[in-house]
Amino acid sequence: MAEVIGQEATAERETVPSSLMGLLQKLQAVVAAIAPVDEAAVKQKRLVTDLKKRRSFEQRLKAYGEASLALKECVTVGELAEQQVLLLQRRLHSVLHGRTQGH
Repeated sequence: MAEVIGQEATAERETVPSSLMGLLQKLQAVVAAIAPVDEAAVKQKRLVTDLKKRRSFEQRLKAYGEASLALKECVTVGELAEQQVLLLQRRLHSVLHGRTQGH
């Protein structure tokens, strides 16, 4: 029965490798050996998730940069439009002023 179930190894005897105890010890060694691989897999999944988030943030920052440049161009166009309106107002004012003085 001791050969089937097995006994804990001592200085005087070894556990029979094919016994239930021996097989459980082998299984425990396999589980212990796979733990670092499991940890690495968890960290790899976390890294993939974090990388996707980072790429999303990078794309958003790029879009913000493009929008900022476009807004600067809009401001420039707006300033040019304001100058043109002022010029047209001056011309209109001078035309109207000239007509009122001529009459």
